[in-house]
Amino acid sequence: MASLLVLYSRPITLNVEYTPRQLDSLALVNFYYSTGGPTWSTNTGWLSEADIDTWWGISTLNGRVKQIDLGNNNLTGSLPASIADLDKLSNLLLASNSLTGGIPPEIGSMSNLDNIWINGNELDQVLPDGQKVIFG
Repeated sequence: MASLLVLYSRPITLNVEYTPRQLDSLALVNFYYSTGGPTWSTNTGWLSEADIDTWWGISTLNGRVKQIDLGNNNLTGSLPASIADLDKLSNLLLASNSLTGGIPPEIGSMSNLDNIWINGNELDQVLPDGQKVIFG
């Protein structure tokens, strides 16, 4: 005797809310993969379960990413648009690497970003007015 099996599916909506610190962590993971993290000169702590303030080159203030200092660290690839999710970031120090491509326009919306040091890379785009950049 044969049985008849009928499956039905319905759309499911799932809303997930992340804390600001979790959002920072997700943005950093995306940054890691977009810039060749596995081949960086130093990537101590990255992608581990340790707090993000122990990840090499990351400084935090009140649990939020305040500075990324990964100059001369063999970064390759391009800057991801998700860098703008680091809404408390004030210093982005990425000089003397091998980053290519453009600078994500989303960086222009980062109201706390005061300094970007990207000299010594192969980036080919101008930043929005009002942002301080040091090019080589």
